[in-house]
Amino acid sequence: MPRSRAPGMATSCGSERLDGGSPAVTHPARESDLPGATLETPGLPAGQPAGGGVSGYSRWLHRLCPAAAPPMLVMAMLLAVLSVSCRTRMPLDHHPPIAEPQSMEELEELLRNSPVPVFAVFVSDGCGACDRALPTLAWICAEYAGRLDVAQVNLDLAGAAILKYDLLSVPTVIIFDGQREVSRRRSVPSTLFLRGFIEHALADVAEKRNARRRR
Repeated sequence: MPRSRAPGMATSCGSERLDGGSPAVTHPARESDLPGATLETPGLPAGQPAGGGVSGYSRWLHRLCPAAAPPMLVMAMLLAVLSVSCRTRMPLDHHPPIAEPQSMEELEELLRNSPVPVFAVFVSDGCGACDRALPTLAWICAEYAGRLDVAQVNLDLAGAAILKYDLLSVPTVIIFDGQREVSRRRSVPSTLFLRGFIEHALADVAEKRNARRRR
């Protein structure tokens, strides 16, 4: 005979624990779980929402870390918004063209003749991660126009680059200053990390070029 459930008791889903421990204990439904409910924050009047009532997201953060002060919740929200905006604000139009050398000889010619460092991405046909990197390449072209050239090298056409540059996976990013490799990374990172990666490489290039001029 099925057991009856007391009013106000929440049903647990998947109560079997993976670590072999005792089943999860159900808890009574709390007022804060109900729609429109507010969480009381230490130091705030009763009934005032956590984080000044900015959104349900702040209440979720408060539940995750009850000891956090409301200003910390607001700061976390702002950082999250900035992170999303930096990833999505990519100028995809009106950027310089992405070079696509069709052979190893064309790639070497591009590296010799480019007056600025070259951001080379080595890709191959049928690579999903390579296709997803195209918007990021457009962002680099627009963001670093005049400071960096961008090249997409298809290894199905320029296969000699695999041995020459010791490429183990695609996509692989290499920043060149002429024929010199400045920096390398497997995969195309997010724009938040990519900016620091590129700026560090450009600083290295500027330092090496200034040292050559002083000789």
